[in-house]
Amino acid sequence: MTVSGEFFGTSGAVTFLGADGDDDDVTATPAQCDGAWTPTQIIVVVPEGAPQGPLAVTTAVGTDT
Repeated sequence: MTVSGEFFGTSGAVTFLGADGDDDDVTATPAQCDGAWTPTQIIVVVPEGAPQGPLAVTTAVGTDT
């Protein structure tokens, strides 16, 4: 899955958010390809069983959904 935007930096985490609370949240693994995490694009492998719903992107600056 590709997330496009700005100011992602060069590393961080993408988390699939489930219901309220952290119990069913699942963090994705960056794809194993060149450019998987750039300042304007993040490519991750969607984990099996990832909940449907919003995503959270965490960078050195903070977290946004």
